[in-house]
Amino acid sequence: MTENTDTLREHQLSYCKKCEHRMVRAKDGFYCGLTDELACFTTECSDFILDKTSPFYLKESPDHDYETIGSRRERMMDQFREYQNIPMAVISGLFAALVCAIIWAGITVATGMQFGLTVLGVGLVVGYAVQYFGSGVDPIFGIIGGLMALLGCLLGNFFSLVGFAADGATNYFQILSMLNFTDITSAMAETFSIMDLLFYGLAIAEGIKFGVLRYSNTELKAMSDVEFNEPSQNFNLRKYFNVGFLILLMLFVFKVTTGNECSQSFYNEDGSLASQGEFVDGAEQGEWTYYTEAGKVMSVGDYKKGIRHGKWTWFYYNGVKESQVVFKDGEKEGVQTFWAINGDIVKEEIYLKGELQSTEEFVVD
Repeated sequence: MTENTDTLREHQLSYCKKCEHRMVRAKDGFYCGLTDELACFTTECSDFILDKTSPFYLKESPDHDYETIGSRRERMMDQFREYQNIPMAVISGLFAALVCAIIWAGITVATGMQFGLTVLGVGLVVGYAVQYFGSGVDPIFGIIGGLMALLGCLLGNFFSLVGFAADGATNYFQILSMLNFTDITSAMAETFSIMDLLFYGLAIAEGIKFGVLRYSNTELKAMSDVEFNEPSQNFNLRKYFNVGFLILLMLFVFKVTTGNECSQSFYNEDGSLASQGEFVDGAEQGEWTYYTEAGKVMSVGDYKKGIRHGKWTWFYYNGVKESQVVFKDGEKEGVQTFWAINGDIVKEEIYLKGELQSTEEFVVD
């Protein structure tokens, strides 16, 4: 009896599901909208009117290419994947992170304050850059956006420290080249706070959110009804932008690394020249000159990899030599001569590997 009832119900549903009068409720499933009851016919329904828009009709009709929402989404996603590009996402993300970091550092150094909500802007800009140029629909693009947003925040903090450290220096790239990994990590650790974790988390969340192209089922349906075009406008043009980004990133890295060999000047708080010389690989090299606040030469000497090596001379305010000695690997070697302000020799000291061996003083008339 139950089997016959189930068979009859299946027969009735074959009509009800495709009828214009069909209604659905949780308790009974499909029922007739005219009688507000379950179907009672046994062979055919006299009130049946075919609804050609019914998904059950479209699915069975050979004249229609029926497609479920899930299958349509997957088909459209496959088409979008043909245009997504991980390298472009990474390059644009790096460039956006660098630009945001520089702006962040500029604001921080100029105001002397760090605004935590800046991370939201970093996450938004970096994430959207990854989305716009990467055109990705897979989760990996969200991960790229999150990582690049985190990098932008870390670089922003780092560049801020460099900006404060460069106070009085004329070459920020030189300061960058002088720092090593230990200096960077120790400086970042000293300025770190628990709140940074919250802000970094917000930036990562923004990067993940905006790093991926997201489409609703309605948008996919609208796009599937027309001839498919590439998901991002001016897709080829964006390739050229990415090449430009890559070139600028390479120039930045080149500038920092080649900043290891250049002349450098440092100034006092009043703007007067304090010292001048050349850095090589982040250390003083060759001849350096130091000045008094009045602008007079105070001392001149040679360095070798940041260590005094060679002849060093000190001067009085009137330009007369005050003292002179030779350094070898940072230690005094040989005779150090001392002069009076009138130019007469007043003393000589003899050094061996930095240790004083003897002293001779002279009487000045």
